[in-house]
Amino acid sequence: MGKPSYYLELRKLIGNDLLVYPVVAACIKNSKNEILLVRKRKSGIWGFPAGGVEPDETIFQTLKREIKEEINADIASTRLIAIYSTPEFDFTYPNGNKIHPIIFFFECQILNIKKFHPSKEIKEASYFSLDYLPKMLPCCIQKAKDCQLYGKDVIIR
Repeated sequence: MGKPSYYLELRKLIGNDLLVYPVVAACIKNSKNEILLVRKRKSGIWGFPAGGVEPDETIFQTLKREIKEEINADIASTRLIAIYSTPEFDFTYPNGNKIHPIIFFFECQILNIKKFHPSKEIKEASYFSLDYLPKMLPCCIQKAKDCQLYGKDVIIR
């Protein structure tokens, strides 16, 4: 990103207290209807390509940036699947920072996915069937189900 994160600056002010955190996440499927997941380097846990919205970005700009950073791909089109704001998805990081994420979950069609290269944040990326999901946080398990079951109406949880 090049500049100090807005959220890092907020953390200096509020410490580990609960922070409402807008996030985007992407559901990307292959021709077998499998979902693309990424494995975070620090935690080793699998999840959807995702990231926090910075103050100078729109939700779509964040989605494009995160897809490019995490899997080296460009977005062709998107459709909103769900918005999650349930406290059930609140999370405490190992350093004690607490977040209440407001997640905007999109189905994304990819223009081109170039060869994946591990980054400082993402260790690996792979497609998974809903029947054989790796270890994930509860919010990602729900997103995987919603990604597979999505119809025309936006899901609000």
